[in-house]
Amino acid sequence: MVRVVGSEQHEGRYISPFAYAAYADGAWLDARGQDADAGRAYERAAEEDPGSAEIWTRIGALRCRAGRADGPAAFARAEQLDASYAPLWLARARCARSARRTRDALGFAERAFAL
Repeated sequence: MVRVVGSEQHEGRYISPFAYAAYADGAWLDARGQDADAGRAYERAAEEDPGSAEIWTRIGALRCRAGRADGPAAFARAEQLDASYAPLWLARARCARSARRTRDALGFAERAFAL
């Protein structure tokens, strides 16, 4: 898969159009505050593209906002896939902050900043 950003080409892994469509649905619903529907769309995207750290990060963030106990598992999956994905660490920081785990939040935020 080749993506063009500006005038530069970036080669990457194949992503099915179904994963793109489900992710786009999730992002649109997420932006509208429809967390439950967004979560279902991201779950469909993850079924199509289980190797996406971005999708697992979004799933983790939604689960965290909903107070679900399985949010950290989604973040852990994203980390397995790409530990250098800075938005993962920012989402983890926000999640930890919302749970009043200040020390964890600071550590995650520092890692996001470093990346």
